[in-house]
Amino acid sequence: MNIAFWSNVSGRSGTSGNMLAVGIMTSVLYSLKTMLVQTDSVSRPIDEALESRKADTIINEELYFYSRKGMDELIERGRRNLLTGEMVETNVVNVKHTNIYYIPSAKEKSNSNGKENIKIYETLMNKLNNMGNLNFWDVLNGENSTSKAIMEKSDVVVVNLCQEAGNLGILRDNEGLLKKAVFLIGKYDSSSRKSFGNICKEYGISKDNTGIISYNIHFHDAVNEGRAVPFIMKNIFAKKHEANFEFINNLFKATNLVLKKAGVEGIEE
Repeated sequence: MNIAFWSNVSGRSGTSGNMLAVGIMTSVLYSLKTMLVQTDSVSRPIDEALESRKADTIINEELYFYSRKGMDELIERGRRNLLTGEMVETNVVNVKHTNIYYIPSAKEKSNSNGKENIKIYETLMNKLNNMGNLNFWDVLNGENSTSKAIMEKSDVVVVNLCQEAGNLGILRDNEGLLKKAVFLIGKYDSSSRKSFGNICKEYGISKDNTGIISYNIHFHDAVNEGRAVPFIMKNIFAKKHEANFEFINNLFKATNLVLKKAGVEGIEE
């Protein structure tokens, strides 16, 4: 099952953070095997959000650390038509003591052209599906042919919107993508004069098909410090009077929205 996270704008809707938050919540709350993949080389690498420097020091003691190449290795193998299931598995990293997995983000700019990249990512999607994961893809925002191809091949498209007025870009006239889309308003500020209802009206989308990811400075810091997983695990049962309750509560609802669209059974109301 492939779930693509994309935005019509860059840098304002928190696409990468939203993907991390929903992916981690999926694994922590429902104990589902979750794979996080990033094709967006502009954003902070997901490795840094999932593993702190302290954790890296521990992992450095293990021999396999030195051969971890992640997306760089997979793209290079894909260019030579050598991308096998076994090769994918050797480039997947497990966050210790969880069922969260990820492919280390690319450190080098790909020399592949657009069509070649699309072919590589489509092959990778097929290989990951065979591993039985829920695969969350952080794709490059805006008008991008590779992102569009990944979205078309995905089972669910999560469109990340900001509170400012805008349009749906490449999704606007694409009925195929719209049918499998859900919407998340990222970096949402409840004190803004633009309410949830107003935003849905401006974008012309249904409230029932739209969730919120509140802006939360504590989660922001956790991502920057490599503590995204323990932050969500620690706060998952936050009480109403606690600082992180609004963020966790909205994240819970957003995660359920995405998983229901993906047809995952047993999701709580």
